[in-house]
Amino acid sequence: MMSVRQLASAALFTALISIGSRIMIPLDMIGMHFTLQWLFVLLAGLLLDEKTARMSVGCYLLIGLIGMPVFAAGGGIGYLFKPTFGFLAGFFVAVCLMGVMKTGPLMKCTAGLLADYLTGFFWYLFMMYAVYQQPLGMIAAFINCFTTIIPDYLLCLCACAIARRLAPVVRHG
Repeated sequence: MMSVRQLASAALFTALISIGSRIMIPLDMIGMHFTLQWLFVLLAGLLLDEKTARMSVGCYLLIGLIGMPVFAAGGGIGYLFKPTFGFLAGFFVAVCLMGVMKTGPLMKCTAGLLADYLTGFFWYLFMMYAVYQQPLGMIAAFINCFTTIIPDYLLCLCACAIARRLAPVVRHG
């Protein structure tokens, strides 16, 4: 059972992640987008309890998969077959990992980033080989998948700074 506060927090972060997906820089050469949704996923992992963070990201994924245009390029069940869907699924893996970690915020964000990127990388490889039958070399796949890791790590630093300021308000609000 979740409290009203937890439900409201989950809904707020679901909305923030959705809005963050619209604040983007398209990377057409690799078929991806650099968005601010990762920042809000990180903030959910840092500011919310594990259950509420999972609920927030899970709802985001669910509403996107049922067709609401909350992902960077829309929504719908067809997203499961996009090579880059693993990065969205990785958001859920990231907040789950961040929720069980008993370390500082930067370590949580770093672990979440690595979890997201590894989930995305392996999904990308699977889809390119098994579904699209366009095998890429490991180096090409790595370059395609890890292009935005440095800006995403900068978002980790931003999330830590923002969470430090917001944590007292969120916990006592």
